[in-house]
Amino acid sequence: MSSCVITLKPEPGTSKYTCEVSSEGPRFALARKSANMTLAVLPEYEPLITGLPTFVNAGEQALVNCTSDYSLPAAIIDWFVDSEPQEDPVITGVTHVSGADGDGLRASWRTLHVFPDDYATHRGYLALQCRATLPTRPPHIRSMAVRLFVASRPHISSYMLSKNNAVGKSSAIRLQYELFLWTLLLAVRRQVPFLVK
Repeated sequence: MSSCVITLKPEPGTSKYTCEVSSEGPRFALARKSANMTLAVLPEYEPLITGLPTFVNAGEQALVNCTSDYSLPAAIIDWFVDSEPQEDPVITGVTHVSGADGDGLRASWRTLHVFPDDYATHRGYLALQCRATLPTRPPHIRSMAVRLFVASRPHISSYMLSKNNAVGKSSAIRLQYELFLWTLLLAVRRQVPFLVK
């Protein structure tokens, strides 16, 4: 059994390579085998999430960005909030791809508009994950995860609420009592003017 090794300079993308072997005459039988090869350059670094605020208040929004390092082909970026994929184009927009650098590599990025009020979380934060996938076979996946802290809405405890209600009720009773006394005093003054003087 013989073998032959050649060195190729593959073109970017997927190419089909065929090896053909023929036997000596008089038959000159041919054997041919083809295979596809995809040239890929993996990103050197993990995806990077930028624009993350220290925390957001309830009712506010945050705009964060995920950037994947230069690669070939360019990475496709997906966002996850609390492990749920974010597919609404209003929330995530589209993956943007840069122009090619000197080696033909491209970076990609995608933004995420986070509206904390849209998510039911009681932990005080949202788990954000950016996943960059190179569309190769098999896919090459890298990701980065961060936490977006959400300030809780101010609320009145049941103790304070009952205390405020009690204070409100006692104030109302006191006001009624004072009005009753003033009314009584005015009525007595009209009936017996010399007693008040």
